Amino acid sequence: MKIGELINKADIEDIPDIIHMLRKEIPKVIEQAARENAFFKAKVGESGRITIPSAEREALGIQEGDLVQILVRPLKLSDQQ
Repeated sequence: MKIGELINKADIEDIPDIIHMLRKEIPKVIEQAARENAFFKAKVGESGRITIPSAEREALGIQEGDLVQILVRPLKLSDQQ
């Protein structure tokens, strides 16, 4: 049973089992996200361009002309360090 299904059908006595499942699954989800995504800060340059650092491009196999999905979150000045 998937975690979401278990939580939707859960009773109070199921909580220890749910916690146990989450402890096992969360590291797997984080590891997969780290393998499939890159997280970095970039300054917006001329014409609104940003550069994906070469280490991230190489790790993800991104080449010139590839289509990528970008999630942009502006940082406060205190977050830019």
